[in-house]
Amino acid sequence: MERVLIVNADDLGLCPSVNQAIFEVFEAGNLSSATLMVNMPGTKDALDRVGAYPALGVGLHFCLTEGTSLSGPSGLTGPDGSFRPRPELAKAAVKCRVRAPDVVRELVAQLAVLEEAGIPPTHVDSHQHVHMLPAILEAMVPVLRERDLPMRIVAPPRAALWSSWSRPRKVAKQALNAYLADRAFARAPTPTNQALVSIH
Repeated sequence: MERVLIVNADDLGLCPSVNQAIFEVFEAGNLSSATLMVNMPGTKDALDRVGAYPALGVGLHFCLTEGTSLSGPSGLTGPDGSFRPRPELAKAAVKCRVRAPDVVRELVAQLAVLEEAGIPPTHVDSHQHVHMLPAILEAMVPVLRERDLPMRIVAPPRAALWSSWSRPRKVAKQALNAYLADRAFARAPTPTNQALVSIH
């Protein structure tokens, strides 16, 4: 099996200065792709500029923890449509208070921003890895399967897990997330990565 290394930058669209940094890294030849946040202050700047970099793969950095929902207020947001911080979302997911239709509606709305801008997304990941929360992952996989869109999952190489034994909770969490992702993909096969090394 051929092995391919993809170097991806998250947070394109976060703000103009982050956009500039990502484009500069790409111009220097150190980047394969970037994932774009479509509900943030720098979104328009990123969409206006990304056309100048046709070789840069652009995916969706699905955001459920910052900014405002594009699909309106729901169980994922406060009354004003603003997303809640990650700890609150994670707590709601663990308590089975995250509704799949809310996740699907928001995912479709965020994908539509790229599609309407003429940007076919190369793949999907998420801000702060929230797509690895089981309730969110389960809701996303069928949508991506229908569109034949790859999902980037948090799956550390085995060597990285062994080197993290000083942090057993992190190892257990990552191993469980990878297992649950495998189960979800078995029900709705979706292209994904074999491993991930992240600085986050």
